Amino acid sequence: MDSSGSGGAAEPEEKPRTEPLPPAVLARIERNRQRALLLRQARLARAAPAAGDGDLYLLTIVYQGSFIYGHRLISRTEAKHQYLLKDCDLDLREPPLRFVLKKNPHNPVNIYCTIYCFSIEALEEARESREENREVQKQKRFNKKVKELRRAVRSSMFKKDTSVHQHDYGPEEVVDEEEDQYRKVCKTCGHQLTYEKM
Repeated sequence: MDSSGSGGAAEPEEKPRTEPLPPAVLARIERNRQRALLLRQARLARAAPAAGDGDLYLLTIVYQGSFIYGHRLISRTEAKHQYLLKDCDLDLREPPLRFVLKKNPHNPVNIYCTIYCFSIEALEEARESREENREVQKQKRFNKKVKELRRAVRSSMFKKDTSVHQHDYGPEEVVDEEEDQYRKVCKTCGHQLTYEKM
């Protein structure tokens, strides 16, 4: 700050230089950019499993900002249910699926365009296997509830004796005369008490 007679007004700061960056700095910037891209791709690959032969996809094609005419538009929930997809399939897998946001009273809705590019047989097999798994899980839940009910009924009919057992020992037996060790055995439970006489 100058001590000239400008009355305490601050001078404008110096503008940044517009000189070109040296080639070494430009190379370092490019290397860092490439490294960041590789790290991002690796993170996305870890988050979303790789596509296999039997995986199903719902594809969207955007032509000049709007969906291609002649294809049906479906919501995100319907796409997940109909094509057996997960959130990572819709959001994270490369290439990410494009969608149109449609206004809704509560939240905007993602609308996807359907283009069929997978085998119908694989989709039907996946649906059947999910249905079978659903039935198996339903049966397991039912069996578990029945088992709990049986246990509850049995426990209400039969009460376990929770009183403390008092040992009723029989006559004492000599274990070792030299060591003065003796033993008593409970008549009801068979508990053995070994002791020494002083």
